[in-house]
Amino acid sequence: MIASDCHRLAKALLKQNHNLDEALSMSRRAVEIYTRLRHPDLQSAQETLAEIERAIHE
Repeated sequence: MIASDCHRLAKALLKQNHNLDEALSMSRRAVEIYTRLRHPDLQSAQETLAEIERAIHE
């Protein structure tokens, strides 16, 4: 539940292109939790993390 909330918040912040540092933090947390749980949403969270990292470096 926490991982999905973090992932959802990170995606919303990315979509708004607002507070990308917070989005990055939330996304990393989601990936960390999903990795530990071996959750099927891990790939989606990793893709969001990559998008946020690209947006920050643009």
